[in-house]
Amino acid sequence: MTISVTGGTGLIGLEVVAQLLRRGEQVIVLSRGKREIDGASVVQGGIRERGAVEEIVRECGVDRIIHLAAFLSEDCEREPGIAMEVNVNGTLNLLHAAVACGVRCFVFASSIALYGPGNIVFAGDTPPISPVSLYDQTKQLGEALCARFCALHGLDYVALRYGGVFGPGGEVRGSGMSGLRHLLKQTMWGQNVTLDGASGDECFQYIYMQDAAEATIRALDKQGLAHRAI
Repeated sequence: MTISVTGGTGLIGLEVVAQLLRRGEQVIVLSRGKREIDGASVVQGGIRERGAVEEIVRECGVDRIIHLAAFLSEDCEREPGIAMEVNVNGTLNLLHAAVACGVRCFVFASSIALYGPGNIVFAGDTPPISPVSLYDQTKQLGEALCARFCALHGLDYVALRYGGVFGPGGEVRGSGMSGLRHLLKQTMWGQNVTLDGASGDECFQYIYMQDAAEATIRALDKQGLAHRAI
């Protein structure tokens, strides 16, 4: 298979690419940066121009797309226009390219933030969502676009609502590691662990980067799932 990974130089993306390469897949990483990844083909470019995205997907013979690239939560409120261009229009561009080029499966990186603030109670297979921030809402729109392309064009897709991802490489943007690293340092140094603005009753949903990557690849392999958002 030839698999395109957007956001392939982020925390989840690097591990996804590594796992795909270990099982012998051909990996095309679409990235705005110039970082090289051994064993993968890195194509420099963004997802905001529809024609360029389609050209890359077509010329590289992409079979499947893993879409991890996003304008991050902390940036969205400061730059709402860019947030919409990247998280919504960028996703739309990739979906158009997927349909035009016969891509078989599309995995979309959504977020646990769709469930809203506070502790999450999962009752049943389809818990209600309550997005609050602009970032949350762009992810909701991304899921809606995936569902629409599935209905109109039969594009097989899965949306993964990741929790807070942690693991080696906390310096990578999008790692979500700063708060967790602070707590671990306090523990190691024998200090009192503090959570600013917390009551102590909160439940934080973390997932290890290797587990997140493995779940992503499993979603890529499992087609025609009854529940598209996981």
